[in-house]
Amino acid sequence: MHQDDGSSVTEWANWMQDQIQRYFEQAIAPEWGGALGQMRSDMRQDLTARIHKLEVELAEMRGELRALRAGKGEVIDLPKMGWRRGDAA
Repeated sequence: MHQDDGSSVTEWANWMQDQIQRYFEQAIAPEWGGALGQMRSDMRQDLTARIHKLEVELAEMRGELRALRAGKGEVIDLPKMGWRRGDAA
């Protein structure tokens, strides 16, 4: 009968771990890196578009504010209807 001292099990475990590590380094890691790079690019484009939209809105608001400060804004007089504080609408 063959007696095993455990060295073949250890060798097998080491070989298997090496194979798994090699597979991870050659197949999985590059794919994850590519996917993460693409996600980063997509997120950057989305963020840039959102920032641009906010910059346009801010520029419009600044223009409106400048017009109001220059007296070019349209002011509407409301009719005096005898409203008093506390009156129910």
